[in-house]
Amino acid sequence: MSSLNVFPSLSTLFRVFSLLSVLSVSSIASLLYLYQGKLIYPSNLPAGARTDTTNPSDFSLPFENLALKTPDGEKLQAWFIRPDGKGQERKMTVVMFQANAGNIAHRLPLAAIFYKRLAVNVLMLSYRGYGLSTGSPNEAGIKIDAQVALDWLKARLWPESKNKREGIDFSSHNVILYGQSLGGAVAIDAAVRNGNWVKGLILENTFLDIPSLIPSVLPPARFFTWLCREVWSSRTRLPQLDKGVKVLFLSGKDDELVPPSQMRELYRVCRHKEGSGKEWSEFEEGTHNDTCMKPGYFPTIASFLHRHFSHTTPLSREALSRGFAGTKSNTSNVSGGSSGGGAGGEEEKITRELEEEYGDDWEHVEGGAGADEAGGQIEGMRRRVAGAGSKGPRDVVGEEIEEIQTEGVRRSRSDL
Repeated sequence: MSSLNVFPSLSTLFRVFSLLSVLSVSSIASLLYLYQGKLIYPSNLPAGARTDTTNPSDFSLPFENLALKTPDGEKLQAWFIRPDGKGQERKMTVVMFQANAGNIAHRLPLAAIFYKRLAVNVLMLSYRGYGLSTGSPNEAGIKIDAQVALDWLKARLWPESKNKREGIDFSSHNVILYGQSLGGAVAIDAAVRNGNWVKGLILENTFLDIPSLIPSVLPPARFFTWLCREVWSSRTRLPQLDKGVKVLFLSGKDDELVPPSQMRELYRVCRHKEGSGKEWSEFEEGTHNDTCMKPGYFPTIASFLHRHFSHTTPLSREALSRGFAGTKSNTSNVSGGSSGGGAGGEEEKITRELEEEYGDDWEHVEGGAGADEAGGQIEGMRRRVAGAGSKGPRDVVGEEIEEIQTEGVRRSRSDL
């Protein structure tokens, strides 16, 4: 992810749109209409995104490699990450819907934290036209893909005969949908359609809809938003969500692509009761792609799962003891207020926990621009995956994270 999970996102769209700003308004309108699919879904970026064969085993994660077929004939790459031993069944699965660029391999560091620190199963789906999945991405198709994945999961968790045969009880299993940016829009739509059995929704830096984003990304095209065929209207879908689905909003205060005001508006239009059905957390200095690495991000999620679903882990107990209790604004907890001993203490705690999971090579990098704690985590991950001192195709995740983390890229970003 968009740090530990700083994965490529709609910053690609921003850069492309910036280049288009030198063209005439009519040219922009024409390109917006003709090529919006490639602009909104840059599935070929970064280089190698359509051929990368990195998989969960490279992160020591047990998994099933799935090939899901859609009703319209596409074949989707997906991974189900779960313990492979009998008697180790978990009571929660997080379904991850990715942002608009890269592939699911780029999200493996985040999946590893969900699996190891939050002790949940993880289902990762590659939309059509992404990674090793066939087809071309579009809004209607991606909605089909999300439903196919959820139908597979439901059949896997609650097969009428298989449960009894294998002695597995999934009757109290909780399914949580998690989406970043575009993935948040996918998750909202899927949660609305499956709210009778999906129990939770976690949204990070998600937009109201594509047309409302254009004025902030490409001002010259603000008069041509009606040309958008790809809409993803989360502002109209979210109010339709079943009130039994708990919702957590995670917002980066410095998001430079999706205006934070759009996340606040999504929070407002959600009809759930504040505090008991929906929760808000914002993160100081969190930009569109690195909010997930900010202190307090995973403790906030762990606390949410603990309080609403009785999903207890060492991290959730620690989070609750430090004050991550679902208040509307967790900025004091996240950014160094009185609760929880400040950001420094939280970072130290999370680092210790990660060291336990990833071994002695989870170390800091000394010196140089951008050589901070996140840089050390990236280097530790690379050494663990590829072997100390080596560099190969399985470094794609670490290299993409490192590229986004550098100070030069930070300064150049001004994502969806």
